[in-house]
Amino acid sequence: MAGGPELFLVDPNLTAYHMTQNLTDLTWSTRAIAAPRRARRRDQHRRHLDDLTVVDANQLPVADALIAVTSDQPAVLVVNGVSYPVGPGMPAAQIQADGIGQACVLIGPPRCRCRLCSSR
Repeated sequence: MAGGPELFLVDPNLTAYHMTQNLTDLTWSTRAIAAPRRARRRDQHRRHLDDLTVVDANQLPVADALIAVTSDQPAVLVVNGVSYPVGPGMPAAQIQADGIGQACVLIGPPRCRCRLCSSR
């Protein structure tokens, strides 16, 4: 970080980026540093999008609820631009619902079975 702040990001297509900020003019520059290899099977990198709403016993949304996510096979969740690896033997990914109890989660691969639990 000698040149200034830096960030590492992964987009929904699983391309990794490195962002750096110039300390002189405070502009950010972005470069792709890794991308998945082209899959032989088309569905290897397919994902599905789920909109979740955490509700209480009265079916009312629970604001800012924590959601623990596990999966029966290796998978990647993307929530608000942040990726979370999940799979057998891995700790549950902890994601947080918004102020109205909702979260939008991109899950891949599409055939994985995820288990979602809320502690609130």
